[in-house]
Parts: sequence; structure tokens; C-alpha cells
Amino acid sequence: MLVHIKNKNKIKENAMNRVLRFSRRTLNIATATLLASAAVAPALLVGDRAQAAGLVDNRSIQMSTSKPHVAGDPAVTYRVSFDVASTDNLGGIVVEFCDNSPIIGDATCTTANIPDFNVGTSVSGQSANISTFTTVNALTSHTLALTAASPAAGFSIGDTINFDIDGVTNTSNANQTFYARIYTYGSQAAANGYTLADPNAGGAYIDYGGIAMSTGAEITITAKVQEQLSFCVYTQANCGAGGTDVTLGDSEGVLSDYTQTYADDSTKFDISTNAQYGAVVNLKMDTLQSGANTIPAQGATCTADSASTSVAHFGLRISAVSAAPLQAVAPYDCAASNHTLDTANTLSTYGQTIANTTGTPLDTTTGTVEFAAKAALTTPAGVYTTLANFIATSTF
Repeated sequence: MLVHIKNKNKIKENAMNRVLRFSRRTLNIATATLLASAAVAPALLVGDRAQAAGLVDNRSIQMSTSKPHVAGDPAVTYRVSFDVASTDNLGGIVVEFCDNSPIIGDATCTTANIPDFNVGTSVSGQSANISTFTTVNALTSHTLALTAASPAAGFSIGDTINFDIDGVTNTSNANQTFYARIYTYGSQAAANGYTLADPNAGGAYIDYGGIAMSTGAEITITAKVQEQLSFCVYTQANCGAGGTDVTLGDSEGVLSDYTQTYADDSTKFDISTNAQYGAVVNLKMDTLQSGANTIPAQGATCTADSASTSVAHFGLRISAVSAAPLQAVAPYDCAASNHTLDTANTLSTYGQTIANTTGTPLDTTTGTVEFAAKAALTTPAGVYTTLANFIATSTF
């Protein structure tokens, strides 16, 4: 029994020794592998960093118009804007437009669905961090490189770059979605070396991004404004109240005081017009008459009202206008206590101009007309009347 037990212990010891030897070999291999990996790792990281590319954020291209191109249209401006994704020095930016995909690395960039599109060769409005990017190279009709002879430095992740591409010709297709691909490069040569087949042909790109854009059908909106002239003559409180009668004299309507001129300014006219050259107001009328008898018109120029008992007269003036550009026209722009009536002209075919809008359109404006009459001691008795016809004419 003792021998048997001793043999079993021996077997157990041998087995444990084999396990220990295997474990040591495994540990040695693992250690060697780890050391080898550590030695190679820096080289791999350097290589990866050299080829690393970051997706730019807040990227957009704003169009000055989405109108599809029509022959004769002015050039369009595209505002390119994005935030850099790395701190690398930058020497160039490439923007490529396609109709099929914004995906970076896509080997195709078709333009069949964006006929007439041309990216142009002019750039302006560069942000301060790329102010030296002044060289523009149209790599194709839809690909543009903006570069600087010396790379710009000092970028932080998230810094915004923007610039305007001027002289763009939009595609003539309406409601057409198309795309832009943006690449940044560390040098002018790298950017100018860009090709669709190999964006890294001139040097590895640093950051990238895709953008979707679209033209939009231009809507024609039509609204008609017709020629307009509004003219209202009245003697009551306003146009709506109307009124066509003016009575000159005392409370009984009599020119009873032969030294006094009786005046009334209840006659008004409201006028508005959209005529390019404004409007004029003419007056067509005769002096006061009673059968064959008349009260003489006050004359062709502003004349002071008389206090003489031997003088009779009848006239008018524009005593007020509510606002410019309406104005009284000579001789009807008399001062207070002065009046005129030039029947040689007021009885002509079209009457005589008493007010105008100084050759411009105007909103509703009010003119006030003051009529005035005086009888002499020798004026024959009677009811004297006349008709005043105001005529507004607009010139469009």
C-alpha cells in the first residue's frame, strides 16, 4: 500500500511539472508578442494619422438664388461654410459638384442631370483664417480648387471657414437635387492635384464633407394695379356727407353790409391718385349772375378785398391744403382777405388750374376752397348764382 501511494505521488508531481513548463512557454510567447507589438505600434499610428480624415461639421452651401438657369441670367453666388475637424495646416480646398452623390470616395461624379452648371473661377469673401487663399483653379466645369501658396496655420477643431464662389451658373433643370463634396488639403499642390479617380493624387486630403443642394422652380406672382383717381367735392363735414350748396352773406344769406366781403370756406375736395405724374384740379365757372346783372369777377390776380361801398366783387382762393404734395396754383394761392377769379380762363374749354399735386402721386389729400363776395350800394337787387365745376385730371 505504501509503495502504491508513493507511485501515485510521483505521477502527480510529473504532471504538475509539465503544466508549469507549458505555462512558462506560453508566458514567454505572449511577452515577446506584446513587446513586438509595442515596437510596431508607433509606426502604425503615424501611418494612420498621415491618412486620417475628419468629417467637417456645420457644413452648408447657401445659394444666392435657386432659380434654374436661363440664358441671359446673371451669375449666382454660392456661400461655402464649414467647421474644420482637425488642427492641420491648410493649403487648399476643393469643392466638387455632382448630380448623383455627395459621398466622399465615390468613384463617380456625374453631371448629366445638371446641364449648364458651371462652377466659375472667382472667389471672394474669404474668412480671416483663409484670407491668403486667393488662387482659384477650375479643375473641371464642376470642380474648383481654392488655394494659397503658403499653408495657413493655427486652426483649432471647430474653427469656421467660409468663402463665396462667384460667377456660378446654376443648372437649367428646375427642382433638381445635386450635391457638393468638400476636401481640405495641406498644400496648394495637393489640392490642385485632385482627381475624381484619386482625391489623394496630389497629396492626402485632411478633412472632408458632403452637402445636398437643389434648384427650385421660380414662381411667377401677378397682381394688377389699375390706374386710380379718386376725387370728391363736397360742402358738408366730409365726402360721405356730401353737400353742394354755398350761401354767401349774413345769417339770411344777404350781402347786406356794403363795406364787408362775405366769405365761406365750406367747399372742399379730396383727391388721391397713383398717376406717375400726379394730377391737376381745374375750375370751370363764371361770376355771380342774376338775370342780366352780374357781380364783377375779382380779376386775374390776387386782389385785396375792398371795403368801399362803391365796389362789388366775387372771387375765391385755395385757403388750405391738408398735406403736400397738393398745392394751390397761382393766382389762386392768395393770402387771407385776397381773392381772384380769372373768368377769361375759367370759362375756357377745360377751365383753369387752381391746384396740382406737384407732378407726383398722392394719397387722399384735402383742398379747401374759399368763395367770397361783396355787393356795392349800386348792385341791383336779385338772387345771384353761379355753378362751380371742379375737374380733376391725372397723368399716368
